[in-house]
Amino acid sequence: MSHKNLKTVVYCNALRYSENIAEDWDFLWKEFGNTRLATEQATILPALGCTTDKTILTDYLHKSINTTTGIRPQDALSVFSAVYSSNPEGVDIALEFLIEHHNKISDYYGTMNSLSSLITGLGNRFTRQEQIDKLKNFIDTTTDLPESLKTSAQIALDTAAANLKFITKFENELRTYFKVESTTTTTTPVSTTTTTVTTTTDNSNSALSLEVQVTLYLSVHYQ
Repeated sequence: MSHKNLKTVVYCNALRYSENIAEDWDFLWKEFGNTRLATEQATILPALGCTTDKTILTDYLHKSINTTTGIRPQDALSVFSAVYSSNPEGVDIALEFLIEHHNKISDYYGTMNSLSSLITGLGNRFTRQEQIDKLKNFIDTTTDLPESLKTSAQIALDTAAANLKFITKFENELRTYFKVESTTTTTTPVSTTTTTVTTTTDNSNSALSLEVQVTLYLSVHYQ
């Protein structure tokens, strides 16, 4: 049995690197339903958000606002947090779900405070301008949103913009770091000539790994 402080990490990585994600996710979901220990349920819920499978994560979000699934209303926000905090793909999935089902989410939570917390937490994980624009468009075009929610959304957008500035700076430094230029001089005694070989490695395809690293950074700094 895994140590209680490591269980979430073990469960999470098991799903993240699973070769049969549908079966493994379903197994852990059944474990959640079978246990009556609140501490064990609280350990499993975050891990269930660690997959990058869009269909599974979208279904998981649907389960979080359904009273028949066994997820308590007070734990619904934890499910959203698990989805958007675990990997970059989850941020887009949670944002899309929020936009499409905000009325149902609001009705289920019963208060604007919970929905505001969801938007604020989600905005804290934005790493791309596209995500900021999508949330802003949602706020600007959805006429039935209360002012308090719009205020929370604006705070989330401001935070996201600050995150984006950080990412831009971080990306430039990272690309500079990995652009290694080395000069090797080889002398051949027979011809007494010197050959200089310059090798430049430009990791120009590091955007995805960079986004993963920044997502992890934001997860640590926005608990």
